[in-house]
Amino acid sequence: MSSEPIRILFNSWLLEAYKYNGQLYIACKPICEVIGISWQAQNAKLKADSRLNYHDIVTVAADGKERSMGSIPKSKLGAWLYSINPRKVNYEYRQKLEQFQENVVSVIDSYLSNELTNEKMKHFEDVILELRIEMAEVRAENDYLRKDNARLRKERSGGADRYIPTRDLNKRSY
Repeated sequence: MSSEPIRILFNSWLLEAYKYNGQLYIACKPICEVIGISWQAQNAKLKADSRLNYHDIVTVAADGKERSMGSIPKSKLGAWLYSINPRKVNYEYRQKLEQFQENVVSVIDSYLSNELTNEKMKHFEDVILELRIEMAEVRAENDYLRKDNARLRKERSGGADRYIPTRDLNKRSY
């Protein structure tokens, strides 16, 4: 079973996430490429530590072929990133690593909460549309009843166009 990627923009880098077993998993290889560390070493490290709950998730690549993407749950992303020592990363990549360590989880959370907000807004828009349709139906029914009431008044008056007083519900008689 392949999973469609969820693309999340973090600074100028594109992260890939996948829904798997009811959780959001983050692809690790693209992160390794951005922060300039060896994917092979990190892949071995991720597979060796069962606490990180590493999974190879099958996804469809841009060329249409299925590929396996090494991923960990979003909840474990911070633990993995903080296990990488910035002093062991090339100087030119340290700042990127530190940005990931400090901010990536909150950016993903923000993206997800906005996604949920958008889903809620879509739901509310659907509800509003249904209410507008119902309101239009009520207005049409009200117009029909007014016309029918006018027709009945006319019949009761013998077809004359004279005014027949109706009871004003807003006035109270004491």
